[in-house]
Amino acid sequence: MGRGARGRLAEHLGCQPSFISQVLKHKNDLSDEHAFKSNDFFAHGPGERDYFMLLVHHDKAGTA
Repeated sequence: MGRGARGRLAEHLGCQPSFISQVLKHKNDLSDEHAFKSNDFFAHGPGERDYFMLLVHHDKAGTA
């Protein structure tokens, strides 16, 4: 996505770029709302949306 992608994503999600950095470093998790908005930002198709949401939920799960 090129330079400044984190900033553009943060602006689209209505959060700080530092939050995006924390998510990418596995120090924080996306909320469901952020995940839905991320799908729009990345222009995911229906299958990609479902898969992305499964990944987000899997990452937040408390058990293996």
